[in-house]
Amino acid sequence: MFKRIWSIFRKDEPTRVFLLGLSNAGKTTFLKLLQLDEFINPTRTMGLDVEDVNKDGLVMKVWDVGGQETFRESIWLRLLELEPDVIIYVVDSADHKMLEENEKWFRKIALSPYTKNTPIIVLANKQDLPNAMSEGKLAVKMHLLETSLERDETANPRSFRVFPTSFKTGEGVETVMEYLEELFRNFRKKKRKKMMK
Repeated sequence: MFKRIWSIFRKDEPTRVFLLGLSNAGKTTFLKLLQLDEFINPTRTMGLDVEDVNKDGLVMKVWDVGGQETFRESIWLRLLELEPDVIIYVVDSADHKMLEENEKWFRKIALSPYTKNTPIIVLANKQDLPNAMSEGKLAVKMHLLETSLERDETANPRSFRVFPTSFKTGEGVETVMEYLEELFRNFRKKKRKKMMK
């Protein structure tokens, strides 16, 4: 079913971005920030929302996937079979109680055979809150380095990047966009090389 849906969305082949993360991490807020250039408190995503985004010349089709347990179990891993170009995993860095659950699902995503060539960006969101973990502490607590090394043993070397963000204040968003622009340039180069072969 998902592959039939995907064939519809791939006609113009914009860069495919999957937004993943547990409930209330800020995924939809980030999407709306890209679309509207302002912070809003959106309603919770129930299931799947696919939006076209043109931000600073970056053309994306963003899949905003609900983070509730029901959707994680039924949708997330099946969607990975569509092999997105980029995965953005958003974490509420102030929610210490959900770190273990974040680590569990991040590992499932990162170690999937369908994401072996997919850059993964981790956003340590809600840095404006006083109890927010820094991106370094979050990376340690979620064992991102260990996951990266484990992934490299069985597939191509992958790209993990962690950025501190606050979608409410705008902190870190410009840096994330600059990194996405770099990734998109690389995608275009690879596509041109394939066309020349």
